[in-house]
Amino acid sequence: MRNTVIVFFLFIQVIVFSQQKQYRFDQINTSQRLLSNNTSCVLQDYFGFIWIGSSQGLNCYNGNAIKTYKQNNKDSLSITSNIINCLFEDSQKRLWIGTSYGGLNLYNRELDIFEHISFKDTNNFNPDNDIVNAIAESPDGNLFVGTKNGMLIFNPLTKTYSRYNHSNTNPFSIVGDNISVLMLDSKNRLWIGTSEYSGLGMYDLKMKSFKTFVDQVTERDTVGLKGLNTICEDYLGRIWVGSRERGLSIFDPSVSQFVDIANFNSTLKSNLLSRIWHIAKDSKNNLWIGSANNGLFIYNIKENMVNNILPEETNKNGLSSPAITYCMEDNGQNMWFCTLGGGVNILRKIKNNFEFHTHIQNENSLSNSFVSSFSKIKRVYMDRDRWWGIKQI
Repeated sequence: MRNTVIVFFLFIQVIVFSQQKQYRFDQINTSQRLLSNNTSCVLQDYFGFIWIGSSQGLNCYNGNAIKTYKQNNKDSLSITSNIINCLFEDSQKRLWIGTSYGGLNLYNRELDIFEHISFKDTNNFNPDNDIVNAIAESPDGNLFVGTKNGMLIFNPLTKTYSRYNHSNTNPFSIVGDNISVLMLDSKNRLWIGTSEYSGLGMYDLKMKSFKTFVDQVTERDTVGLKGLNTICEDYLGRIWVGSRERGLSIFDPSVSQFVDIANFNSTLKSNLLSRIWHIAKDSKNNLWIGSANNGLFIYNIKENMVNNILPEETNKNGLSSPAITYCMEDNGQNMWFCTLGGGVNILRKIKNNFEFHTHIQNENSLSNSFVSSFSKIKRVYMDRDRWWGIKQI
């Protein structure tokens, strides 16, 4: 009979009072064994673990220690590439990893190994087939997989797939081939962004048909939607789009057209005309917007208020980089941010405010022997100020 040991990772709360709100962040970087400070994506899985994709491999964080996964040519069960583009957990709690030139990886939790799925076949050996940039799931359990050479509808059980490519002679084909982002909205419409100059794409799951929308607001057309990086649905059903060239755009599906962002907030219009890398909605319906060089923006839609967070020289616990590549809310309502050059930043939620926690090494901390047995921890829970790990012995 197996015994269960419950341990906790203690965090001490530090609250700073000031006349002006100052956000304070935890930071995870290479000094804590993160593989790279250039991070691309972050996901909390069903069991509570935090997975972090980087330019040098995959990281798994249990609240105290980091376990790393790198490509090993001598190990056929290792991850197939160190360049991690996207992470996705499906409805069956399977963790999928999209890589550059390594195709799709499925993580086997029980064996701590990876199953490899390559989309290079005998009829189409294009290496771009194995650059996986985006993953979403359909209601029937199939996966939409966005690659540099079109979109795939992939059956996880049979490992078979259908490929969809753009055709210049077919106006009803997919928006483009270099898929950069996929997002399934609340009405089961799949929104598609590409790195090309194509506009915003949509796939109707019921009709099995594609549509393309271009931005005709204030004399801007499809060229304005160059390099879509992120797509997010707000609580009103509007589609927010972040692009490489024009920044932030809003699409209203109810009228099938883009709307001028100035109608919503002039601050957003003036500050978000540069590159936008990621947009995420939190449980309070706020939008968190990560930019390439202007830091982090928090948009409260209900109150129509914008707050901008930038690195501060006088705040050592401030944002570590102005380049925010990914935003995620965990199940404790803490916000996680991937950055270029600054590792991962964590903004912890305490009551109704975001504050800063730091882990204090003392006699109550996890022992080195426990940290070394990372793989035996089966589940991680978070409450207001502690991480709880459940370990089988």
